[in-house]
Amino acid sequence: MIELIDKFITQKDKNLISEITGEDFIKLYNINEWDKYFNKSKHICSPYDKIGMHILRCILAERIHNYKRDLLGICGYPEYEEFLENGVYIWENFSSKDHDRFQTLMTFITTRTNINFKPPWPQRIDQNMNFDLQYTCHVDTFHPAFKVFGYLNDVTKEHGPYAYVKGTHKNTPEKLKWLYDASTNRTEQILCNGLTRENNIERWNDSFRLMTKEDYCIDSEKINEYLNKYKLPNETLVTGKINTIIITDTSGLHRKYPATPGFTRHSSRCVVDRQNPFQL
Repeated sequence: MIELIDKFITQKDKNLISEITGEDFIKLYNINEWDKYFNKSKHICSPYDKIGMHILRCILAERIHNYKRDLLGICGYPEYEEFLENGVYIWENFSSKDHDRFQTLMTFITTRTNINFKPPWPQRIDQNMNFDLQYTCHVDTFHPAFKVFGYLNDVTKEHGPYAYVKGTHKNTPEKLKWLYDASTNRTEQILCNGLTRENNIERWNDSFRLMTKEDYCIDSEKINEYLNKYKLPNETLVTGKINTIIITDTSGLHRKYPATPGFTRHSSRCVVDRQNPFQL
């Protein structure tokens, strides 16, 4: 892992980690337990979170994925550039004539050259739930991770659309500050306070969830207020007509917006399996 840090982590990255943690990066660099963190585990509770272990893993995984994209060359599609900027791309009126372009786009986005991304994909029906952890704003994991949703009916706000905080797939200083707070809080709660899944599933969960004053917060106004405290943008509800395709990086903040009782969302989805992001 040290070799990867030396190759991909810049002095600017090190300075940013030190600025967020208040600790000299050399303390993190000099630990001798790197093998424990060289894997795809979403979050590994560790005293080293205080000196930046989790946010270092986030940055390093992003740098390696971008390196793999560069190796593929130039995509040249405007959809690709929009995805890189926002972390989500909405493809309206998707049809079979778009399959080849979609396959190429997904190959460049995911860097997975050996997967057939073309539909059909498994289908599901979503309705209003009294409790659903997916209603809370969260990141799936610490490294680039990809899903595709296909709307099989017209989806309005009432149907419970996908919601995304654009740009949060990138490890900006603002997002890293939130990730630092989330990782150190979870580590403290589990290692020091004995938190278990049964005690509090929202705080125990290793897909970090946005915590307002309420652990289970699904109110958009409160979520946006919390995001803005970290200088992150409001969530965007991704509504769309039937045959809309949504390509998304779920390492960005997202959620399933709660449907209005009586409304149903029909969708198909492709979930790209996650490999160890530290393997070149």
